[in-house]
Amino acid sequence: MSFTRERKLVRDLMQVGVATCPPHASVPEVARLLQERGLEAVVVLDPEDGHALGFTGREELMRAYLRRDARSLSVSEVMREDVPQVPPDIPLETAVQLMLDR
Repeated sequence: MSFTRERKLVRDLMQVGVATCPPHASVPEVARLLQERGLEAVVVLDPEDGHALGFTGREELMRAYLRRDARSLSVSEVMREDVPQVPPDIPLETAVQLMLDR
């Protein structure tokens, strides 16, 4: 009797309704959003066309709070622009390796 383990694909873990914010949102607003929802990061969307401009997570916010002007910063000033993307039809193991390599 042989057991085969079904390989999971990226699409098997994808979610609809990812948390987003506009680029003009303040650092304190985004920090509050992450805290209240227990999130690691939010995607920063262009309000004109809805495309991802970047993302901001706990790491970026912690760096912002090391500055004296953190409360006056917008999320566009602290976000990372390299939004990681992987195709939905590849195995999870491959996606993990791609993300680690970045």
